[in-house]
Amino acid sequence: MTRNLIPYQWLDIEKDAKARAAVEEYNQGALRIPTLFFPDGSVMVEPSLRQLAEKVGLKTRASLPYYDLIIIGSGPAGLSAAVYASSEGLSCLVVERGTPGGQAGASPRIENYLGFPNGISGGELARRAMTQARRLGAEILTAQEAIHISLQDPYRLVRLGDHTEISCRAILLASGASFHTLKMPGAAALSGAGVYYGAAYTEARSYKDQDVFVIGGANSAAQGALYLSRFARKVVVIARGELSAAQYLADELRQNEKIEILLHTDLLEVCGEGRLEEVVVKNNTTDEIKTLKGSAMFVFIGVRPQSEFVADLVARGEKGYVLTGADVLVDGKRPANWPLERDPYLLETSVPGIFAAGDIRYGTTHRVSSATSEGGLAVALIRQYLKTI
Repeated sequence: MTRNLIPYQWLDIEKDAKARAAVEEYNQGALRIPTLFFPDGSVMVEPSLRQLAEKVGLKTRASLPYYDLIIIGSGPAGLSAAVYASSEGLSCLVVERGTPGGQAGASPRIENYLGFPNGISGGELARRAMTQARRLGAEILTAQEAIHISLQDPYRLVRLGDHTEISCRAILLASGASFHTLKMPGAAALSGAGVYYGAAYTEARSYKDQDVFVIGGANSAAQGALYLSRFARKVVVIARGELSAAQYLADELRQNEKIEILLHTDLLEVCGEGRLEEVVVKNNTTDEIKTLKGSAMFVFIGVRPQSEFVADLVARGEKGYVLTGADVLVDGKRPANWPLERDPYLLETSVPGIFAAGDIRYGTTHRVSSATSEGGLAVALIRQYLKTI
């Protein structure tokens, strides 16, 4: 709701007796959340993202049966591609299964993006890019998932989660990557009840004047910790090794009096009855085990590419990243099933006409600027491809 600029009022049933009573009354005594009450008097209980998107008026169905280009994912790479493709006259459809912006959209502040000397939030950057893409003619579907891609040369067919099928001449895979989840005892049970994955921006205000944890030591963890420190009483950053964040972020962390950094520290257990209450950690240098009290944990421990839906179609690396360009070649030669008398273009996968950009791609640098650049480059290569079919 926040990332789609939809106004709402959030009522916490643990702090608001009237809100709890309203939920129980509607659900005949059961405590089912989320329960959403709308101005028109209608109510939705535990809706899917697509059901909610349709209710609040977001676009979830394609207007056309055929497009020049279908972009799967609306992170920086996908939105950049949508802007360039639409501006060059290509009919373009963007399919986003969650909310626009990808991981970058959840970043509280991006400080090294060209043209924004004072930084910009990932959500604001995504909103500007979406507005720009739509103004230029791109069509963006929200809460709609691409579940399968098939070939019917010269066309590529994309099947969506509602089982509709849309054809196109080229596809850009830009579905990005998601954060790894914690595996230690207690983490799964408290997911969403104090344990959050990449949600510092939307959840921070809920933990004003409380102690919270950030797990991870890279850029996303550092950005999350700095943002949380504006609200929380104390932020404890827990990293298994040294900080790997950019130097300017690491310096800001160390200079912030509300942030404590625990390096070479493993998270052993997450504890709490219904909500996070404390964590057990171990210092790998001294073997000291400590129990720390806190109200929430924000996890940024590396990512995995969202490429499962094309696992049987395009070549991928061991970790699931989609291979493109020279990485598709086998010992410097085209793979046996490559049908064309040319090598794959720089961002082209092992299937002609299917390209990849951003965090889903093998060799990515996991930076907003590089993803944006790849989105623009992908469109240039796609235009070159379209001239040949």
